[in-house]
Amino acid sequence: MKKITLHTILKFLYSSFFGLLSLCLLGLLVLPPANLIQQAVSRKQLAFLFVIGACYAATALLVVWIYINRFYSRRKAIAAIPKSYIPVEKGDVNKKVRRMIVASLNRSAAIAWDSRPRMPMEPPTVVSEPENRDTIARPADEELDKKESSSETVEKEEQTVTIPPPRPVWGDIAHNGWSTPTSPDLPDLQYITVILELPHLIEAKAVSLAPPDAESASEPPLPDIRAVDVLQRPAAMGLRDYIGHLTHIGVISSASIATDFLASYEYARFSTKPLSETQFRDLMKQFAEVLRSMNPLTPAILASLDIDPPESDIDDDDMSSTSTPTTARSRSLASSGGAVSRDSSE
Repeated sequence: MKKITLHTILKFLYSSFFGLLSLCLLGLLVLPPANLIQQAVSRKQLAFLFVIGACYAATALLVVWIYINRFYSRRKAIAAIPKSYIPVEKGDVNKKVRRMIVASLNRSAAIAWDSRPRMPMEPPTVVSEPENRDTIARPADEELDKKESSSETVEKEEQTVTIPPPRPVWGDIAHNGWSTPTSPDLPDLQYITVILELPHLIEAKAVSLAPPDAESASEPPLPDIRAVDVLQRPAAMGLRDYIGHLTHIGVISSASIATDFLASYEYARFSTKPLSETQFRDLMKQFAEVLRSMNPLTPAILASLDIDPPESDIDDDDMSSTSTPTTARSRSLASSGGAVSRDSSE
């Protein structure tokens, strides 16, 4: 036997009550017009029959129209699911939901506007004095054009206040390792590309300071090949050893400036953290100081680096096969290497 549940009982009561109401409604729809028709026939008032029939026909047509309209609207609403747009307009949601949506959209628009980079390009604004009935605020360029085009003599010069254009509230936009896009002298510069070129620039500056060759007949005279050989940096030599070599032969006059630059350069070159704009500009200042402290290679130093081949009883063929000739470059590198090693040990 099927178990009777509360849901079954409520469903039965609902169906019974709905059927009773339907019977009552049918009786109310049928009995009054039947009574009216019976009275009209008994009294021979045929005009009432046409009136009753017309009213009920109009009511039936209205019911059919409402049913068809609801059926069509229901079919159309089901066919529109899912919608091709987000239903957030006035007719799609109620007033409270619409107000909440509008407030959220305004908040999102304000956040999107505030997140844009603030780089205003408008000129400064000129504000006139209160007694002047002219425009209260106008660009400074228009004020200048107005003064130049006016031919009338003004007895009293207008008291004006110039308001500069607004600056970003968060300052300049910049990331470590790169310059800011709004920088007037170094826009969108990656610092590491400049740092990698510093040793080559120092070498080029040192080679350019080589004295001219006294035996050169060209104009301008070519540099002394011995000095160029001394001033060039070998491919396997680091920048610290090379600057120590230049300092030893007197090309770099200030050892303290070279030491400060080497500390900043090695941090910028080998550190895992990219430089900020302030650190990069400090490095460039120290690099400029190193270039300014570089002096030409004097002939006395160049002569002190030259040595003649040693005299011996060995034949020239045997000496060429057993000994390595000593050059100015090898002599200078050896002496500078000794100086650098002594500085390191100290």
